Order: sequence, then structure tokens, then C-alpha cells
Amino acid sequence: MTSVRNLGEVAGSPSLPAATKPLGQRRVVTGTPRGDGLSLVSERLPDDCPVEVWLERLGHRWTALILWHLSCSSHRTETLRNCLPGISTKVLSERLRSLCQLGLIDRQSSNSFPRTVTYQLTARGSRLANVLDGLERWVAADAAGD
Repeated sequence: MTSVRNLGEVAGSPSLPAATKPLGQRRVVTGTPRGDGLSLVSERLPDDCPVEVWLERLGHRWTALILWHLSCSSHRTETLRNCLPGISTKVLSERLRSLCQLGLIDRQSSNSFPRTVTYQLTARGSRLANVLDGLERWVAADAAGD
């Protein structure tokens, strides 16, 4: 079990050094639940774990779904918006910009009029899409009761 606590909440623990980081910085404390509270196993900052760093980057609502839709084929912005009912144009633009900055998708703009913008996965994004496919298989198996 993993719980995230504020440094001020765990600083009184005898196994933790007193105020090694400024108050308010988040720490991850892992342990096993017991009747008397959390049994401390390890303590680390989230930046110490590359998986946690990527989950933070990809954990925003809509991000994984955008990647999943782009794993099938390239799409224009409006097509993606239609595939994701409920997403605002602003949020879609922010997520697409973020995914471009992470090197997971490419933005291709045409020189024709009217100008069209198409997004597609990069090689790096395709490798991540394989992970999402595995997640999709797990969800389907779990829903089936396997």
C-alpha cells in the first residue's frame, strides 16, 4: 500500500530525519497497513522513481485516451475532439502541446489553405501505446472476471 503524506505529517517519526526537505514538499511513504497505523518500509521523494515521474506526466485526464486514439491512426484536432466527448478545446490543446513537448506525438501542419494540423505518434509514443494496449487487455480480462 502506498500513501502520500506531507512532510510535516511524517517528520515526527523516529525513523525519518527531521526536516530534510522544506515543509510542504510531498514524500511517498510505502508500508503495510497494520491495526496501529502505517508500518514504515521506505521513504523517498517521487522524483526518485522514473515510473512515478512518467505517471505524473501522463496522469492528467484525457492524456492516455489521446494517445490511445492516436495509436490507431493520425488525427486532426477536431477529429480528436469528436472522439473525446466532454473535452474542451483548451484542454485538448494543452494535452496535445504537452505530448509534443514530451516527444510522444508529432504535430504536422500543412501549407495549404485552409491550414490543417495533424497529430500522430512518434516512435517513442508508439512504444508507450504498446503499454496502453497491455492495460486495455488487462481491463478487458478483469471485467470478464479472469
